Amino acid sequence: LELELAARPQLWELSSVYVMPEWRRMGIGSALVDQVLKRHVATKQRGRDVYALTLGSTISWYETQFGFAKEDQVPNAMAVELNVGKAITNIMGEELVCIRTTI
Repeated sequence: LELELAARPQLWELSSVYVMPEWRRMGIGSALVDQVLKRHVATKQRGRDVYALTLGSTISWYETQFGFAKEDQVPNAMAVELNVGKAITNIMGEELVCIRTTI
């Protein structure tokens, strides 16, 4: 069983990052994401790709700060979460997208 689990691809997902408006533009969000990505590398776990679901309006922040890019092929494990999230963000007038970076 252990060998079987070791052979499976690992999915790493960065969960929501939210900084209250009055605390933005102080580097807090960047520091949080940076620390999570550094800890991911330090664990030496399988899978160097890190995925996240984010609003379309925030993609450029992830791109410029951490090298994320929009991912058209969403991992199966994230499909339900993406579809539910899209329904909610659509009501809000936003777009939810999957992004990925390799570290």
